Amino acid sequence: MYDQNTFLHRADAAEYIGVSTRTIDRYIAKGKLSVTREHGNVLLLKEELDVIKENKNSSAAQVIGKQKSAKQTISQENTTDLSLNNQFAQEIHKYKVLYDDVKQELEKKDDLLRQMHYQLGVLETEGKSKIPMLDAQTERQELEKNISNLEVEKNLLLDDLKTARSGRSIFFIVSIVLLALLFIFFLIMGNLA
Repeated sequence: MYDQNTFLHRADAAEYIGVSTRTIDRYIAKGKLSVTREHGNVLLLKEELDVIKENKNSSAAQVIGKQKSAKQTISQENTTDLSLNNQFAQEIHKYKVLYDDVKQELEKKDDLLRQMHYQLGVLETEGKSKIPMLDAQTERQELEKNISNLEVEKNLLLDDLKTARSGRSIFFIVSIVLLALLFIFFLIMGNLA
């Protein structure tokens, strides 16, 4: 029998550090967590979970600190045309949201791809001893097809990510040109007055 003060089951570990069981599986696959098996149960060291939990909390504190710093910087800037600034900020925010969404989707597809590779390896190992070879080959072909589809989706997402980046760059350049023209206009108007 395992010691509950030293080890936790997968589901309990996920709840303990505030993540999903899929995230726990990714940590195991990446080698961030070591696994002990007892009577078919996957057990995780509570010490390792504490380290991940602390790192997660400190990362969240750093993000909050960066957000506060960014808000202070923005509040200190003095701009002459607030409506143009707001439009510019809204456009940048739209591109950033698009970029973040595509990036997050890409990460999900990468994780799913890694999981499918892992499952494929597990099925191959189990298939040699438990499943007739024809069934194992069929399952393998399905998994390889799914992996191929995921790689195509990943490439499409990478293309979307590049498009979002280039769109953001073009918008930034156009905004700079517009701001320069606006500045020249105010200079000319000041000279005429």
